[in-house]
Amino acid sequence: MLYEFDKDEFYNRHLGPISVDIIAENVKKSYAEQNRIFGELIHWKSMVVFRHINENQENQEENK
Repeated sequence: MLYEFDKDEFYNRHLGPISVDIIAENVKKSYAEQNRIFGELIHWKSMVVFRHINENQENQEENK
């Protein structure tokens, strides 16, 4: 006889009914945190690039 997989029973036995929601919430938070950090990195990198462009333009103007 095949055992029928009961999702709710599995969650209740192994994770507990509350922890499934907690896990889902933590996953959402971690994605939000990753996106925030990624956004800050992109912003920081763009600031560095713009600074170099500005420095190069200033150097070119001084050399003229």
